[in-house]
Amino acid sequence: MKLKRFLGILMTALLFLLPIQTVRAETEPVTGYWKLKVTAVNQNDSVTEAMVQANSNIVSHNYEIHPGGGSMSTTLKSGDNNITIKSSHTFEAPEILVPGQTVSIRITAADAGSSNSNYYISHSTSAGKWINNGGRWKSYGEPLNAATGTFVTAQNPDKSLTQGEKTAEFIVPEKADAFTIHFSILGGSAPGPMVINYDYDYVEGDPAGAATTPTPSPSQSINPIEPDTKEPAPPTPSKYPSMKDYDNYIDYLASRDMLDYIDEDAGVVFSDLSGQVEVFVVDRDDPEGGQWEFAKIDKVLKTGMRIRTGLDSSAILSFADMSTFVMKPNTEIILSSPTQKENKLILAAGNIWANVKKMVKDGTMDIEMSYAAGGIRGTIFVCEEDGANSTLKVIEGKVKFTDKSTGDVTMVSGGEMITAGENATPLQDFNIQEEHASWESYAPGHAITNKSNTVWFIVAAVGGALLIAVILILIAVRRKKARYAPVYAAPGYVSGANKLDLKAAASFCSNCGNRIDAGSSFCSKCGNKIG
Repeated sequence: MKLKRFLGILMTALLFLLPIQTVRAETEPVTGYWKLKVTAVNQNDSVTEAMVQANSNIVSHNYEIHPGGGSMSTTLKSGDNNITIKSSHTFEAPEILVPGQTVSIRITAADAGSSNSNYYISHSTSAGKWINNGGRWKSYGEPLNAATGTFVTAQNPDKSLTQGEKTAEFIVPEKADAFTIHFSILGGSAPGPMVINYDYDYVEGDPAGAATTPTPSPSQSINPIEPDTKEPAPPTPSKYPSMKDYDNYIDYLASRDMLDYIDEDAGVVFSDLSGQVEVFVVDRDDPEGGQWEFAKIDKVLKTGMRIRTGLDSSAILSFADMSTFVMKPNTEIILSSPTQKENKLILAAGNIWANVKKMVKDGTMDIEMSYAAGGIRGTIFVCEEDGANSTLKVIEGKVKFTDKSTGDVTMVSGGEMITAGENATPLQDFNIQEEHASWESYAPGHAITNKSNTVWFIVAAVGGALLIAVILILIAVRRKKARYAPVYAAPGYVSGANKLDLKAAASFCSNCGNRIDAGSSFCSKCGNKIG
């Protein structure tokens, strides 16, 4: 009883003390906060005049970004007429950020009166947070992206397609050397984005008494790019983010929204390895983001993994639906999607031959290269990436090819090829047989058409059925013969009532075959003992 009474008193005391401790913790003054120091256009990540001049289809343009938003307008040649693609963008972030508190960021993207009547476009606004510790920048939290749908104005799209909005919360980081929020806007057909940095400084003191200052006026950071008469700069068209743009692979994965999926199976396996093939295994704690290791045929491949082939080496990858990808020597890919309905590969360098079967219902397979992307479903094609140009060659079927520098979407059919990048080339024919022959040593017998696969499958199935039928007939015939064959009794044995006395019956010598008279114990010819 005394023990129970003591425990009761102790529990009562704890119930009174816990609220007191909580109040004390909540009322402890915060000794520092993040304060917006400056907003400045990020020239390194923003579209340049050289990118614009590299696209001969651009007639005029006006791109600007400032605190709170921006706009992009691109006028393009379209046959005998010109079309103009316009977008507007907004973004919001607090001026004071208190460590540990939860704050929100809101971004929007919308069409501003485009006249794209012959091809599809979309606009987007994104936000990324970065923190600096010890002079090293790392991404903080998850990136945010708001995008419109893909639309053509001739189809009178509703607001659900022409406008996009996203709001996301994040926990303000503790004290560090620096903190910044990057806001990026990209209008349809623009050769690159406009980017502005919101740079924060950590200030010691009570944030409640922090004096707020007006947001810098647009005139301090607007960066319109106007047409000029200067000589064209060397072509550097816009392209997808490259691993080279980031300090380590983890930051690259975060920028591509893949970091949350690195522990998930990518839904693909090795079906053949030849020579030196390596896999980059992602590790969040590794300074480089992971380590390369030699590939094994039974290696579990996960989202975000990189695969590369060395000199005179190749690899074949297979998906659950029997789609296959052949990697030539000196090729590197990234497995970038964990879902079976939105399979995606990033071709970082080299050449791949792909035979994509019919995906799961409503599913697709996307191949992304530096300057272009292809949406595929049930076809055979080749992708080539050399860092300056992205080329697609379709062997069979059709592939939707999107040029990143122009936003143009082209349907490429069997026997046609197209290139985006520094040496962009329009749709043209190529020799399928020659292309097929160049891959023969890396995947002997690989299909040049899925239709031939179907024919051979039917032939093999019919042949197999006939072989089984012949075997069954032979077995039946042998059984029928065995049923009517005479049955011979064992020597010296007669069944039933006609059983004979073995000793009295005549027999033969087992040694020489001489007849043995009844009752004899030895052979009269060789002397062998009987019985």
